[in-house]
Amino acid sequence: MLVIHYNLPVFLPRLALSARTGKRSPGVAMKFELYQRQEIVLFLKESEQNTPPHYHNFIELILPQDNPISVTIDTADPIHVWPGEILLIPPFIAHHIEAENTDDRRTTLKINLQKLYLMLANTPYAPQIEHFYQIGSNGRVYLNETATQLAEIIDRIGNEYTLRNFSDIVHVIDILCQERPSDEWMVPNKKTTREMNLCATLNDMVDNNPGIDINLDELAQQFNMSKSTFCRFFKKHFGVSFHTWLLEKKVKSACCYLQEPDMSIQAISYQLGFSSPSHFTKVFKQLTGTTPKEFRDNPLDFPRTENDALYSDDHDMPLYR
Repeated sequence: MLVIHYNLPVFLPRLALSARTGKRSPGVAMKFELYQRQEIVLFLKESEQNTPPHYHNFIELILPQDNPISVTIDTADPIHVWPGEILLIPPFIAHHIEAENTDDRRTTLKINLQKLYLMLANTPYAPQIEHFYQIGSNGRVYLNETATQLAEIIDRIGNEYTLRNFSDIVHVIDILCQERPSDEWMVPNKKTTREMNLCATLNDMVDNNPGIDINLDELAQQFNMSKSTFCRFFKKHFGVSFHTWLLEKKVKSACCYLQEPDMSIQAISYQLGFSSPSHFTKVFKQLTGTTPKEFRDNPLDFPRTENDALYSDDHDMPLYR
């Protein structure tokens, strides 16, 4: 799977800007859900149709194919991205994509920049990725020669882990790091670079240690916030409480472990920091609508219940669909 980040100042004629933006219907509140694919290993290219409002921890490049798409990013007014243009969505930015026709498809490239950075952290290539993080708090629309160049590279990328594909992914990032004001249009975004870095740090912390048991007071202190400020920050950017999000991350890890036949359900529960296998089973069923054993027997059959606690008034969005 893939992930990317970006944020560059772009200057376009005022008419071009007004042609892109649409008007939001008054009084419409949009709810966003966490993108629930299994963790993107490094990159993924796929063809997609309309998606519900969501956000994710990777970067996404979107290429409309036949007709323009309407994209709502965070709480801004919708913008239109046309065939021949490429939209870049940063991680942890809520967005909603709609095509003119339900059959319209688009190509997406997702890049896990965090994992790519870990691979190259002690090499001369790391500073360029660090620069990409620094400029990456806004979405961008790529136009003209830059869009054509990116599209040609993305077109030949496959999902196989070959040196050729890896080289093309690095080439894509290299192009995204170059500031070309005439070929870019920056999408307005209310989330700051600091906020994005905090989100990425929290996500990495749990991904690297899914069994982690965190005290909220200590966590807030680590980020130089009061407990109440941290809780408000987290709910604002992740849409759920930290406790609910942490359980969801643990269950997502459990789904991976359950596909390993040599790991018992008891071992998985302790690996993920649950107090007992029965507690693990209760949480797993609450979030997925099925027990760990049922999921292990039928990993592709992943139902959810309409009445579980995740749909109570204490939560803004379902954790699984």
